[in-house]
Amino acid sequence: MSVPETDRSEFARDLLQLAAESYEQAQRNRVNFAKAARRHGITFRDIADAYGVTEGAIRKMLRRAEDNS
Repeated sequence: MSVPETDRSEFARDLLQLAAESYEQAQRNRVNFAKAARRHGITFRDIADAYGVTEGAIRKMLRRAEDNS
């Protein structure tokens, strides 16, 4: 018995939606963890090293988060 193509497409769309939601939550977590790290005296450089990005990227991420709050 085969699965109708429309069911497969709907399933694939559901997976994509789940992936998008997971990605958005991960982004929020990264910002929140970086904010917490800064409150505890962790440098932008150390956060950047932990995230595998540049110090400038961390500064920009936190500045953007501050502007959106």
